[in-house]
Amino acid sequence: MNDSLAHRGPDGEGYFIKENIALAHKRLAILDTSTKGLQPMTSKNGNWVITFNGCIYNYLELKQELKAKGHSFVSTTDTEVIVEGLEAYGPTFF
Repeated sequence: MNDSLAHRGPDGEGYFIKENIALAHKRLAILDTSTKGLQPMTSKNGNWVITFNGCIYNYLELKQELKAKGHSFVSTTDTEVIVEGLEAYGPTFF
């Protein structure tokens, strides 16, 4: 299934499989081209996993808000902001 998405991103791939859930990702690295931005990405508490292809335009402001709440970040991706936002607020983060 993931091979059918090869055209979506040449910069890497990742998988998350747990019980009856499987996520696959083909990466097009834009904001953080390091391995710190690999996906699927898991929140620090392990409760949230995401594979994301898009752009969060206000992610820097959201990141600062989350940092003020005590969250730390290892990448410069907007994807990490999403998983940490979910950790902080749950689905209402959206």
